[in-house]
Amino acid sequence: MRASLQPLLLSLWLSVRNRWERHVDKRVVAGCVVAALLVAALGWMTADVFSNPVRRLLSGLATYGFMAGVLVAGHAVLVVSALRAQGGNALEEAVGA
Repeated sequence: MRASLQPLLLSLWLSVRNRWERHVDKRVVAGCVVAALLVAALGWMTADVFSNPVRRLLSGLATYGFMAGVLVAGHAVLVVSALRAQGGNALEEAVGA
């Protein structure tokens, strides 16, 4: 059974990797990862272990900001991928370049 799954998993991995290389802008993904790490660091620095209400507020904002950032980043990756799939100049026309 395991030997029969290996070709299937390999073809699935190659398909995902090829789609990733063709359609996803790595700068967008890298920017989203950096932004998410910065927000996570802010949330860690302002953790709820502090009794200061301002720090608790910042921790809550950082947590919700991180979740919103992940959602926006995922949406941006999907939009860029869809525009790249449409054709050569669709992405440039969408951003006005």
